[in-house]
Amino acid sequence: MGSVTRTEKTLLIVIIVLSLLYISLIPVIKAAPGLYVLKDIPDLTLAILAIIAIVGIRGKLLFVTYILCGLAGLALDLPIENSFILGLVLFLLGHIGYSVAFSRDFKWQPSRLWLVIFLIVYAVIMGVVMQPFLGSIIIPVYCYIVVITTMCIFAALRKSGNNYILLGALLFLASDSALAVNKFVTPVPAEAYIVMFTYFAAQFFILYGFLREKYSQST
Repeated sequence: MGSVTRTEKTLLIVIIVLSLLYISLIPVIKAAPGLYVLKDIPDLTLAILAIIAIVGIRGKLLFVTYILCGLAGLALDLPIENSFILGLVLFLLGHIGYSVAFSRDFKWQPSRLWLVIFLIVYAVIMGVVMQPFLGSIIIPVYCYIVVITTMCIFAALRKSGNNYILLGALLFLASDSALAVNKFVTPVPAEAYIVMFTYFAAQFFILYGFLREKYSQST
């Protein structure tokens, strides 16, 4: 990545190390729930990197989105009533932020039509599979499915020379899918590791993709 600064490179490395550290500590963290706050440090670091490295409204959008995602992850672990709904709403707002950031580079691409169709079909299948288990929260969950699918579609239909942002969006979808299936349908083996690895990778690749674009445009 051409002219990446030392600060940006350092923060990218720190994000990777912190993410892997959290994943390695999952067994310990399960026994000490207070340590769940460590999950938010990579998101906070990504927010800092976004605001200092990505200029203009896009950087501000990404900053707010990473903060929202960090708060959402924290909310999911709070020992309070309706913590899941709170986390769901915060993540939903985060995906709206991503959607706006991605839509600024929207370009219809017929070659990506198959991916758009796949994402829509996948969303419908997830909705049908989970419907019997959702009960009173069916509406917020369905709203979330619509928003994250829209986010992935905007990521797929960007005029871009790299696919890192799309990869990040799809990894986010994979992370949320594993979380949803484990919570509502059936236990997923090694769920915590799958969810957190794909989540951290998603957050990393989205910002990494924007950094790649920043320096490819400046050369």
